[in-house]
Amino acid sequence: MMDASGCLHFRGRSDDQVKIRGRRVNLQELRRALLRLDGVTEAVAAMEPDDTGNRLVARIETMHGKTHAQIREDLGLLLPPHAIPERMGRAARFDRITVADYVGDDIPRFVAFWHDRQTPHISRMGVDQTRLPSAAAMAEALESALDRRDADPSGRPLRLVAIRLDGRTVGFHQITDFNCTARRAGMHAYLTDPGCRGCGIGTVSYAKALELLFLRFGLDEIVFDTPLNNRAALRVKAALGIAPIGDTVIDRPFLHRPLRARRFVVPADQVDGLLRRAATRSSTAVSTVGVGEYRVPDRDQLLAGRGRQSRMAVLRQAGKP
Repeated sequence: MMDASGCLHFRGRSDDQVKIRGRRVNLQELRRALLRLDGVTEAVAAMEPDDTGNRLVARIETMHGKTHAQIREDLGLLLPPHAIPERMGRAARFDRITVADYVGDDIPRFVAFWHDRQTPHISRMGVDQTRLPSAAAMAEALESALDRRDADPSGRPLRLVAIRLDGRTVGFHQITDFNCTARRAGMHAYLTDPGCRGCGIGTVSYAKALELLFLRFGLDEIVFDTPLNNRAALRVKAALGIAPIGDTVIDRPFLHRPLRARRFVVPADQVDGLLRRAATRSSTAVSTVGVGEYRVPDRDQLLAGRGRQSRMAVLRQAGKP
């Protein structure tokens, strides 16, 4: 539901299926349709209960001055009537991204919670062996640990960080070597993108989340290890122009098998450039991934399903030694 400040709170199933007037609507499909509209750079959708049942609400970020009626009219060309939001809000930019971290005694409890909460829609991705959590499971664990931020009594440099957009967990990272004494110039972080399905984070939100991580922890750089099966995270980094520095393997106690990953480094002095690039990005972008250079397909082609196979094929080829 949307509160007085315009913040959306998500209700419904963890796979984004909601029921509106007896008809099923997928919130992610609605968000993708909104992003296909001319001038819409970011969107978020949710279900809001009212006296007659449930209704759809959405909040969008646009570059043009279209009215909500015009946006609904354009959306009607893409979606059936029951999938059109009844209430829409507008934001100059999506700035409701917050970062929360788990330290000390919260870490074993969270890892155990993460290990046990499995959802069927994740296993259909073919990555069930990595035992990745759903967005709902991460959000539930986050809510119970927001107020517990004591220093780690053992002194082990390990943190779990969750990034939330408008009350929903959209990104999750494990930080190790958080306070590395080898870098006397300052602090840096080592993060892992887990590749959770349904995170739905766009390039603007991702760049903003990076900025908050740097500001929150006073970092000099962030080193990302992104699994090769996390194509969404690889695509976002390519759109932002974050080039990889090599390949590695992620091996964690809660993984059944090691994951092949690509390593990226983001220095603090590049964050402003990432934000500008995300805000002014075009529909196609060229970036270096792995061993070669590839072109990100047009957004409409990706959303319509065209070009998806070629993009995945390029990413698989880039992952080969």
